[in-house]
Amino acid sequence: MANFEILSIQNIDTTKGILEMSFNSKFTNIRRDLTKTLKGTNFYTDQLIDICPEARDKNNWPLETVEFDEFKYDADVREGLKNKEVLANPVFQITIDNNLLRTLRTEKGVGFFRQSFDFKKFPFDTQKL
Repeated sequence: MANFEILSIQNIDTTKGILEMSFNSKFTNIRRDLTKTLKGTNFYTDQLIDICPEARDKNNWPLETVEFDEFKYDADVREGLKNKEVLANPVFQITIDNNLLRTLRTEKGVGFFRQSFDFKKFPFDTQKL
């Protein structure tokens, strides 16, 4: 995981132990195998390149195996790999920085996560979410 940012907490259901929060996360994976394939093509650029569904089906993408343990996934308020419809914002891309090719996966929106910590204990900043 390259980044995980909690933007806001909308609700804490102490009865069910569910935390509802807005977040933005990014995962990256160095892909030397793709560097060999794409170097010298229009895809080897300093611009972000979207990975289309067809390419996702034909290749091995380790970042697809990473999953959040969410209580509920609501596609109306989440953007990620589990969305069935085509999203306006890409969630799976190729990025090249300093001649190092990485795949980049973005997961963001409102997530519903079940928690095992004591919601009644304060302050929250001393407990692990």
